[in-house]
Amino acid sequence: MQKVIFYCINDDWTNFVPKLCEQLYSDNERVLLLCDDDEEVSFLDSKLWTFSKLSFIPHGSKFSISSTDGEHCAVWIASAPVYYNAPNCLVHNGLTLSNDVLNNFITIVDIFHENKFSEATERKKQYTNITNIKCWKNTNDGWKNVDL
Repeated sequence: MQKVIFYCINDDWTNFVPKLCEQLYSDNERVLLLCDDDEEVSFLDSKLWTFSKLSFIPHGSKFSISSTDGEHCAVWIASAPVYYNAPNCLVHNGLTLSNDVLNNFITIVDIFHENKFSEATERKKQYTNITNIKCWKNTNDGWKNVDL
């Protein structure tokens, strides 16, 4: 059964993504991290290399590893849908995606900034065939489940 998890954050998504990828990797998820453009791909690729001295997240992008070696990466970072690492989880920052893309994933993580709540509410409509949808908002008291 597919599920969608929205994360409403109060920071730049590039600061949130490494922590999320670390958690997804520890949960044995294989992730396609879909970015707005190649500049963001390159930035997040380098950020994941230096994110934590205590953990390593096997990842790659067209800037750091051959696509033929993508199968060895728990996280593949790209600006267009590719399936080199056989991902079951899609992470993105509020992109509108076709059902052809969405249907390839068991888990879809949609990250948005708190000032784009209404856009996320509208984007929720693209997940018409998915009934398991949650939204978590980062607050001063931690993560709270909220209606979207």
